[in-house]
Amino acid sequence: MFSDIFGAILTNLAIQLPVLIAMLVGIIIAIATWKRNPKSSLFALIAIALFIILRVLGAVMNFLPYMLSRQFDLAPSQISLFSTVSGVIFNILDAGAWGLLLAAIFSGRKRKAEQEA
Repeated sequence: MFSDIFGAILTNLAIQLPVLIAMLVGIIIAIATWKRNPKSSLFALIAIALFIILRVLGAVMNFLPYMLSRQFDLAPSQISLFSTVSGVIFNILDAGAWGLLLAAIFSGRKRKAEQEA
């Protein structure tokens, strides 16, 4: 059973491989631009790392309710509560990652008057 679920999790991650590769490129770009703009690069690195963690955890979370229900014989209402709470936590973390990414995009910009000087 565990190997079947592990294979399904790996398949889920393989499907997301293009996005994960794009995130890896984002990490490389953030590291490459660190000296020019360290604050933005740090925000971007943290945000992308959080996005990657959420993707991996999301792949696991697709199968975790099933595993918990089989392992501990949970009622559907308990699984529903678990899914709701974990969904809220994931969305809060996702919003935080988006906030960091937006901070990376817009931090370190100079005002128009400073650019012209």
